[in-house]
Amino acid sequence: MPSELRKEMKVSSGSPVVWVRTEAGIVLRPYEDVVSEVQDHFCGIGAATDVWSNSTRTGK
Repeated sequence: MPSELRKEMKVSSGSPVVWVRTEAGIVLRPYEDVVSEVQDHFCGIGAATDVWSNSTRTGK
């Protein structure tokens, strides 16, 4: 990734980014921003003591 783009995105060399394909093209987002949005979305859905896993979800 060019240094100018890294500066604009506020990421350093080697920082993880998320690539998302859209109808308009490829969107690059800092990994930390995506993780933060996911955490905000799921915050408060369950109790702090809840444990979710694939085996629980699929009924295994």
